[in-house]
Amino acid sequence: AESTRMDRLLAELLTLSRLESGMTEYVAEEVDVDEILVAVVSDAEPEAERADCTVDYRVATEELPLLVHGDAEMLHRVFNNLVRNALSYAAEGHLVSLARSCDERNVVVKVEDRGPGVRPADLERVFEPFFRGAQAAGKTGHGLGLAIARRIVEKHGGKISVSNREYTGGGGLCVSVELPRAVSPIPTSRD
Repeated sequence: AESTRMDRLLAELLTLSRLESGMTEYVAEEVDVDEILVAVVSDAEPEAERADCTVDYRVATEELPLLVHGDAEMLHRVFNNLVRNALSYAAEGHLVSLARSCDERNVVVKVEDRGPGVRPADLERVFEPFFRGAQAAGKTGHGLGLAIARRIVEKHGGKISVSNREYTGGGGLCVSVELPRAVSPIPTSRD
């Protein structure tokens, strides 16, 4: 177990170092956000079962796919990291939800858990490498996942932010990722 943890730590450190130095290969292509989110939810099912949580994501039914320009593998890593992070803090038996919305310019994906949230003073610090807030006591991890996610999102011309959920029935954390939408030409019909 210790060897596995060290391997993960070294892999995360290497990824963060490559992102910060610009050494990471970036494959720009049109990426369907729904496809990535469906794959992430599927990948997280075993961990959700172990945590006795449910990951909820409903694919929107739209005529055209929701596309962004970017690297599919990197974006998968961002959302996979956010979902697994949410699962590690979600209260047992609760829901981790993914929701996405869009306008003409941006795609916004929100990942919400029903865990303890983060102290307001620490909200921006969660993106610092190795930062682990008070709510992280007893949790596994190294404090690198959100730092890596921020670097990847920024590399895609997007923004990532966190806020505490303040809904009736419990708190939790909401991580919001905003990515520029790929504008594909809309097919026109001839009369």
